[in-house]
Amino acid sequence: MRVVLRPVALGFLALALATIPFTAVQPGRVAATEGRAAAVGAIAATMPLQLRS
Repeated sequence: MRVVLRPVALGFLALALATIPFTAVQPGRVAATEGRAAAVGAIAATMPLQLRS
């Protein structure tokens, strides 16, 4: 398998993907009851990238 991005770039991309759902929950853009869905979405989006880097 060919490497598309360097590990550092993948790490920063994963960090950005994890930050977005939590910043949406904190100011109230997403209901607080949806916090669990935001957490699961953040983990599902970042785990593959973290494992690749």
